[in-house]
Amino acid sequence: MMKYLKVNIKKYKVISLSLICFVSLFCTSYNLGPFEVTNYPKREVGDLLSIESTSGKHESPNLKVHMLNGMVYALDDWSTTDDNLVSGSGQLFGTNRDLIADGDFNIPIDKIAIAESNTIKNTFNPLTPMILFTATVSAMCLGGDMDCFGSCPTFYITNGDSLVLMSEGFSLSSNPVWEESDIDALYMAKPSGPDIRLRVTNEAYETHAIRRARLFAFPRSSENNRVFRTSDGDFYSSKLMYPTTCFAEEGDILSEILMFDNDERYTEADEYDLTAKEYINLSFDENPEGDVGLVIALRQTLLSTFVYYKILDHMGSRRGYDMARLIREKKADSKSRKRILEALGGIDVQIMDGDGNWLYAGTAYEAGPIAKDVVAVKLPPIDSDIVNIRLELTKGLWRIDQIALAQFEKKVDPLIINPIGVEDKMGSANNNKLDMLLDSDEYLTTIRGDQYDLIFPMPQRATSYEWFLESKGYYLEWHREKWLEEDNPLALVEIQWFPEKALKKMTPSYKSIEDRYEEKFWNSRYEMDINK
Repeated sequence: MMKYLKVNIKKYKVISLSLICFVSLFCTSYNLGPFEVTNYPKREVGDLLSIESTSGKHESPNLKVHMLNGMVYALDDWSTTDDNLVSGSGQLFGTNRDLIADGDFNIPIDKIAIAESNTIKNTFNPLTPMILFTATVSAMCLGGDMDCFGSCPTFYITNGDSLVLMSEGFSLSSNPVWEESDIDALYMAKPSGPDIRLRVTNEAYETHAIRRARLFAFPRSSENNRVFRTSDGDFYSSKLMYPTTCFAEEGDILSEILMFDNDERYTEADEYDLTAKEYINLSFDENPEGDVGLVIALRQTLLSTFVYYKILDHMGSRRGYDMARLIREKKADSKSRKRILEALGGIDVQIMDGDGNWLYAGTAYEAGPIAKDVVAVKLPPIDSDIVNIRLELTKGLWRIDQIALAQFEKKVDPLIINPIGVEDKMGSANNNKLDMLLDSDEYLTTIRGDQYDLIFPMPQRATSYEWFLESKGYYLEWHREKWLEEDNPLALVEIQWFPEKALKKMTPSYKSIEDRYEEKFWNSRYEMDINK
């Protein structure tokens, strides 16, 4: 999960003609004029390239391959070879979607940007990490594709009694070009014995491509000593101090945020604007000496998931084209994505100085609604007997389990532990999967229902440790039937360039499902016997 990126967004005032011209330049998959939206000629190209569902029957080619050079293959029959080729018959279209050739092709996998298919061959297929599968998921999603469980791999580790969900990996890496490392606190982890078992699962209609998964271990001197990662990536051995007061718009919420106990504090989104802010005010009756940080245990609500699924909905059947363009142009630093993240925001931490002024200290952020992370924001020194903190956050976006003050004792470095084994659902060792995790050029790829136990050696230098998981990779949401029905390039442009305006327009749609969204989301998760 990429962490929060704070950018300054220039406010644009654009007259109608300027917007029309801008949109025309922005949308590479569409030709947008002032009065209509036109696609590529459907008879010659569109019918061949569009993966659609009609009455439950997929009548599209088995594989649509977007190349790094901008060309597209539409294959009726295909397979992969031992020398990393896609071999198949079909048609080749140029960058302008003109038909170039019709026949048999051998396509190097390393020249492919992204592919789309309605057929899952197997997870050992070298092409699998690059395929956007088409799936009919309406039945699973209990009332609509917006309710469906996702996104990213889920990681379980024991809390001393049972396996517990404690981490979701790289939630913002929804495209190969956005692949990044993610570090999550396994705050309640209590492994024992000679080996540590970390269970990774795929419980969604997604493809997960995991390049790396390893543990960070920090010896603990006592139960009161904890290690926290700051928003700038440093680790500190710390002692916790707890707030004496905590108030929000609904009143006293101290009991909800005092302990890490899954009693989360959250609110509903604003009735009129999904970007509207709220405030939480805390006080600590002691100002410790030395460096301190504010610790927040947090995860997102489903508001961000709703927005992400809306974007995919607007992309429609052209999603493959748009993703291929990002990969081809290596747009890892996506300004439009930064604007959307900025509009939703993280949790801004402010501290009151000795003169009563609020000083910005930093931002806490965690992407994803599935598992909580624990992060610390380092605070500037203040001349005051007590510590007053104010949090500014988007209303209805955050679930907060605990807020505390950490007195940093010293900066510490982790003991890094790589996996020594991988076991499948049946408990059988899979050396091929282990080799993939240890090879920086390979991916351990999973699809819906896959599960692996990653085995790590237990260090022996201390009896108690603080645990973190570093994961790296990306994931691909499978095409949903509903998403393929809508191509709305104008709405897509608006949310990418004017997210505050777009999010305000989305408010009625989100509010209409907000009260039941959480239940439907979790009920749509692919059922797995985690503790078996």
